[in-house]
Amino acid sequence: MKDRDSIQIGQVQGVNWIRLIGKGTYTHSACFHEIVEEFFQQHSRQVVVDLTRCSYLDSTFLGCLVRLCRQYHTPPGKRFVIVATEQKQVQLFASSQLQRFLIFDNAHAADTNSWDEVEIMWTDARTLGRHVMQCHRTIGELNIPDADKFARIAEHLAAELPPEA
Repeated sequence: MKDRDSIQIGQVQGVNWIRLIGKGTYTHSACFHEIVEEFFQQHSRQVVVDLTRCSYLDSTFLGCLVRLCRQYHTPPGKRFVIVATEQKQVQLFASSQLQRFLIFDNAHAADTNSWDEVEIMWTDARTLGRHVMQCHRTIGELNIPDADKFARIAEHLAAELPPEA
């Protein structure tokens, strides 16, 4: 039976985990970003993202992962890491080559049966549009093939977004 697309959260030995099941698309990305932000605002020292049951990541979700890794892996005492087998890394990241910009730590194992499913909250169109733009801009700044295409997408989205109030 195919898993339905969802985000789950749990805690293992005091570490906050987020598990992505099925597809990770722009519809999940903004919610996922907010969860990570909230964990770190609550003084989490580490957030682990479990992609072992993820089947697909769209460009927005990929850009979101890179943004979060850049933001939360470098401050002293903070860690944003991803758990995914090498086979899963190839499946999810090989065509984009973005695995070079992410931190993987497969030493972790999510030994918890107490996962809570997160209700995917839709954000307003302007906030979602800004999130999608920022994720594509992040990819557009990287040294990867087709980075210029992602930068152009971000430019087009920025031009279409209404100005901030």
